[in-house]
Amino acid sequence: MRQPRMDSLDSCAPPAARLSIADPRLGTCVGEKWRLDRVLGAGGAAVVYAATHRNGNVVAIKILRPHLVGDPDLVGRFTREGHVGNRIAGPGVVRTLDDGTTEDGLPFLVMEMLRGESLAERIATQGRLSTGEAVRILDAVLAVLALAHAVGLVHRDIKPENVFLTEEGGVKLLDFGIAGVRGLHTRGETLAGTVLGTPAFMPPEQARGHWQEVDARSDLWAAGATFFRMVTGRYLREAGNAVEELTAALCPLAPMVELAPDVPQAFGAFLDKALAHDPGRRFVDALAMRVGLREAAMSAKEDERPAEERETGLPATPFVWPTLRAWLHRHGRRALLIAAASAIGAFSAFASCWGRPRAPAALLQPPPLADSTSLAPAARPVPLTLAAGPDPSVPNPATAGSPSPSPSFLLPRTPLGSRPPVSRPRDPMRSRF
Repeated sequence: MRQPRMDSLDSCAPPAARLSIADPRLGTCVGEKWRLDRVLGAGGAAVVYAATHRNGNVVAIKILRPHLVGDPDLVGRFTREGHVGNRIAGPGVVRTLDDGTTEDGLPFLVMEMLRGESLAERIATQGRLSTGEAVRILDAVLAVLALAHAVGLVHRDIKPENVFLTEEGGVKLLDFGIAGVRGLHTRGETLAGTVLGTPAFMPPEQARGHWQEVDARSDLWAAGATFFRMVTGRYLREAGNAVEELTAALCPLAPMVELAPDVPQAFGAFLDKALAHDPGRRFVDALAMRVGLREAAMSAKEDERPAEERETGLPATPFVWPTLRAWLHRHGRRALLIAAASAIGAFSAFASCWGRPRAPAALLQPPPLADSTSLAPAARPVPLTLAAGPDPSVPNPATAGSPSPSPSFLLPRTPLGSRPPVSRPRDPMRSRF
């Protein structure tokens, strides 16, 4: 008998018709429309599957573990996770599309599918990250925490496993509201009961179970521990199991100069404040911690500059492109608009000048200077006299047979430059006007 295809979108075959696989839920349908394809991850509270809707849409479905269904408080927190995530306006939170209950009574959440890897997976693959990448990731996490704390939400389980790095370079904060799993688990999993969180990333007040003291500053401590994990590749406290880590969480940390001497001094001071044992000595909120992180990054970058450059304020080796790139980054779109407008104006002026008609070359040449010595004696100017001349109305017998001269405006003009100009006497009668 031919086996049904497992990649069919509308195939929800019974377990007897499916291949023998480790998770019995794979291949089954949830809510009569979501087919579970593969396991994406598993934690102390739930298992996350990649699922395909009958219309072809691919999502992620988180299903609560069966042995936790008997805890109404835990079930309520699990169900509220979708509502909590949707209350935070920003791209750093996973959106919950639907929720419900499976056929065997397990609550589930339908969330958007993420493509990429968790921060824990990247650290396990690459080891310690560069300070630039660590600053970028922590800055994005603090941006999400600022939005969450603004609406009264405390994550209580910040750790690399709950930070997701998308293929597009984005950063997502996962697992809002997941807490209450009973028992101690291995490093990276969530503790439950009276102690909630992960021991390696747990502040002292949370390790003691003093929930009246757990607030936004507790999330900031865990974010600082995550940053320490990124820049050093190590955990804050080296212990054999979760119980020893939980016990060590009750004690203050040594200064960063001793814990991480290879970390730049500016980041060491930042971590000392973020990981302070007393919550009152930490950053007041996520925005203040973001400012401190960026100041530490600028100070660390300043320390890396050559001594000559730090003293003079000028680059030791002039290089145009970094300066231009920094200028464009600072001024952004405004600078591009100004440059474009300037280029268009210069091109328009050039085009208008290029299209004008040009004068003849003969007119553009200046006339030669007149030399009085080169003039003939007959051509010298004669001074104007006021003596009375002959009456034009009486005919002159000497010129009776000669033709009358033509008016000056009818005479042909001599081309410019063919003869030197003649200086003419000034008429004293015209000076009055």
